[in-house]
Amino acid sequence: MGSGLTACFARRGSRVATGILVGVVVYAAVLVPITVATGPSDVSAAESLGFALALGVPLGLAVIVGSLIGAAVGADRRTPLARRRSP
Repeated sequence: MGSGLTACFARRGSRVATGILVGVVVYAAVLVPITVATGPSDVSAAESLGFALALGVPLGLAVIVGSLIGAAVGADRRTPLARRRSP
């Protein structure tokens, strides 16, 4: 269901925004609970949650940068060869 919604949003809207939104949702729905559940026994759940959220900032920036790079590469590849070459 998630991949179907992602494809639908990517076809109708911005691919960059869709990539960023999907990255955030997957991080919140999958990686945060896994990080909290698999934390060491001597670390409280609140500390594990804080660690997961603090880890989300650099990962979120990586998602944004990766989406922008992918969009730039994709836009360059969609440009016809005749338009790419300058006389």
